[in-house]
Amino acid sequence: SEEIRAIYKRMSEYGKVMRVPSEHATISDALKVAKTNDRIFVEKGTYTESLIVPEGVEIVGESRAETIIECPAENAAVITVGKGNKKVRVASLTLRHQGLVNDEERFPIVLVDSGRLILEDSLVFRASGHGVAVLNGGQATLLLCKIVESGWDGVSVKGESSGAVLSQVTSEGNLHHGADFWDGANGQISKSQFLSNGLAGVTAIGSTESMKIEESRSEGNREIGFFFSNVAGAEIENCDAHKNQLGGIVFEHGSKGIKVNNSRVSGNGKAGIVFEKGVEIVSNESNMVEKNEGHQVWSEAVFSPRPGD
Repeated sequence: SEEIRAIYKRMSEYGKVMRVPSEHATISDALKVAKTNDRIFVEKGTYTESLIVPEGVEIVGESRAETIIECPAENAAVITVGKGNKKVRVASLTLRHQGLVNDEERFPIVLVDSGRLILEDSLVFRASGHGVAVLNGGQATLLLCKIVESGWDGVSVKGESSGAVLSQVTSEGNLHHGADFWDGANGQISKSQFLSNGLAGVTAIGSTESMKIEESRSEGNREIGFFFSNVAGAEIENCDAHKNQLGGIVFEHGSKGIKVNNSRVSGNGKAGIVFEKGVEIVSNESNMVEKNEGHQVWSEAVFSPRPGD
C-alpha cells in the first residue's frame, strides 16, 4: 500500500550509527564510509585528526569534556565543512589546536566553506586563527558552545550570503573580536555573551543584510561592546554592554535602519551609546544608559579623521 511504501521510504532515510574506536579505529576511517544521515559516535578519548565532513553526516561525542579532537595548528582546521546543501551536525566535543602559529595565514579550528553546519554543545579552544570561520556563502548555527582564547576572532563570518546564528554561546578571551561579520555577512545572536576579548565583543562592518542581537551581553572587552560600521538593518534588543574600555554600543559610517531598544549600557569608557552623524536611527527607546565616562548617549557624533580616511 501507499502507507507501507511511505514507511519504508522514511526508514530508508534513517542512517546507521558508527562507533569510534570500537568499530572504526579513527573518525577519519568512519568518514570514509559514512553516507548522508549517518552518525559517527565518538567515545571518550583524545583523537589527533583533521576532518573533512561530508554533507548530511553527524559527529557526536560521548562527552564534551572527555571527547577531544585536536590537530597541530600548522596543519589544518580540526573540522572542515565544504560545499553542500545538507547540514553537518557536530556535537558534544572539545575541539582544539595543538600549539600556536604566528604567521599571517592561520587555520581556524572550525571552517565552514560554502557548506552548512550545526555546532552544538561544544568547546572550541585555543585556535591558532579564528575559532569558527564561515565564508563563501556558508551558514553556521552555534548552540550552547564556548569559544575561548582564539588567536584571532572567536567567530568570523565573511562575504555576501555567509551567515551565522549564535544562541547561548560564550565567546571569551579571544585576541581580536568575540564575533565579527564582514562584507555583506549576516547574523542572528541571542542569549549569548562576549567577554574580555582583545578588541570588540561583536563587530559588524559592511553588513548589508539583517543583523539582530537580543538578550546578549558584551562586557569587559578592550574596545567596544557592540560595534557597527556601514551596516543596514541592525537591531539590538534587550542587551547589556558594560565596562568596555572605549564604549558600549557604537554605530558609524552611514549605518541605516538602526534599532536600539530596552538595553542597559553602563560603566563604559569614553561613551555609552554613540551614533555618528549621518546614521539613520529607526528607534532608540527604553534604554538605561548611565555611569559611562564622557557622553551617555552621543548623537550626531563627529569623530576625528582616522589614518587613510
